[in-house]
Amino acid sequence: MSDSGSTTLAGEQAERGRVIAGAVQAARRDGFDTIDYFVVARAANVEVWMVKKLFPTWDSLVVAAASHWIEAGRRQSLVIAETKGAVQYLRHLLRLGQLDPAMMRARIHLMSTACSAPDSDAGWYREQYAQLLQDTTLFLTRDMVTGREPRSMAPRHAAKQLVALYDGLQLQYLLTVEPDLLGTWDRAVARMRSGWSDEYASPAE
Repeated sequence: MSDSGSTTLAGEQAERGRVIAGAVQAARRDGFDTIDYFVVARAANVEVWMVKKLFPTWDSLVVAAASHWIEAGRRQSLVIAETKGAVQYLRHLLRLGQLDPAMMRARIHLMSTACSAPDSDAGWYREQYAQLLQDTTLFLTRDMVTGREPRSMAPRHAAKQLVALYDGLQLQYLLTVEPDLLGTWDRAVARMRSGWSDEYASPAE
């Protein structure tokens, strides 16, 4: 690639970064469901045509901004998973959402979009859920091997329970402003762990 081509690519990547940062800023303030190209352009301090050139569809901009936002929280929390396990990893993500409610609202909004969108349009949103479930399953498997969680636990089933609790508590928090979000998490997880310690028995018909 020529020097001029490299410079052009670097410039475009810098512009993309500015637009994504502007979209996150605008969504944090107003939510993805109320902003548009013009709002993002003002937040990023670029022309509207540039935003549309870089992100020809609105969904592509939402995906880019949400990916940046969610991945930042995930990276920040990975060290928790490595040192304290899956339960504390999800708890830390909950805490980040509590400190930044706009991120929590954005995630719930995107989940709603995934539920109502055609399969062809919901791929990224569902991949985010699948990634969280996969991460949690992996972390729980490690926890079981190291003795942090009971060996009678089935990591995949436990991961589904934890992710369901994680999502449900976020929705409850946004609807009721639950003052003890983390305490509610801790109590529910304690109950779950009690069940993980027992061998599973199918309910009688």
